[in-house]
Amino acid sequence: MFASFSMCAALAGHACAPKRGIVVCFVRMAVSLAHRNKTRHVRPAPSEGKGLKTPLMPEIIVRRASEGDLERMRAIWREAADQYATLDPRYKVAPDGEAQWETALRSWLVRADTAVLVGVIEGKPLGYLVGMVEHGRPGFLPERYGYVSELAVDFHTKQGGMGRALLKAFKGWLAEQGNAHLEARV
Repeated sequence: MFASFSMCAALAGHACAPKRGIVVCFVRMAVSLAHRNKTRHVRPAPSEGKGLKTPLMPEIIVRRASEGDLERMRAIWREAADQYATLDPRYKVAPDGEAQWETALRSWLVRADTAVLVGVIEGKPLGYLVGMVEHGRPGFLPERYGYVSELAVDFHTKQGGMGRALLKAFKGWLAEQGNAHLEARV
């Protein structure tokens, strides 16, 4: 439901305007399965400015989320949820929305068909992805596919590539489950 500017630009082919610290585009995507209990290390290419190479940015580590990540994930969710409601007035955060989300997150953390991943830079979770295996429509292939229900990135990271790293790790988890289907709906 939530995606960063880089994911929006990469998947939707357009730019989104940043508001209140987080850039949010809403991408509903089905993705096929890949990455369970492994840590992925993704180092984005250094950015280039005015023909000069800049030093490498800190490494993005994508790993399975744990209960210890809940507070930081909640803060990212809250900022993204507020942004979502601001950008599209048809949606409002429920009075107990944060509690509902936390309950859902706790159940996702223990489900075998769901991957909850966090992207960490210098020890601090700065983005997360919730993805799960879904059943396809009867009579159609693929029979199962991966679905990203939430992807949120703290815009304050000052480093691109977080959304891309999370999606790459999720695709790896899906592949380990025997699926390779990737689909994005914008």
